[in-house]
Amino acid sequence: MFKNIFSLVLIAALAAGIGTAPTAAQEMDEVLDFTFGKIVRIGKDQVTILEFDFDNEVDVEMAYDVSSETEFAEGESLSTYLIGDEVEIEFRQDGNKRVIVFIAKDSETYDDLEMQEIMMETEEQVNS
Repeated sequence: MFKNIFSLVLIAALAAGIGTAPTAAQEMDEVLDFTFGKIVRIGKDQVTILEFDFDNEVDVEMAYDVSSETEFAEGESLSTYLIGDEVEIEFRQDGNKRVIVFIAKDSETYDDLEMQEIMMETEEQVNS
């Protein structure tokens, strides 16, 4: 008897589409990553920056895709960015691609040593 009731409830839930689409709360809970660096290449739908890889302690070039959903800081668009600009990027992983959610020119430019110190302080705060 209990098995029949459970089966009916499960069938009704599947028919109603429960669990098939993410809720607004789930979409809002999407975790975004953050990075910063100097632009080395700009394409029609991609920005490549030189950023510091803290795991390997080396500078690396990393490409980020620009989509129709990418938001730019106030008054900016992709055409306002130049090679050499320091930028801050919030992005999401989409498979093996990094898609820019928000990008802005960095208002403060730090040298590599200063950035390493800032990131180490931030990491210490997160881990404590």
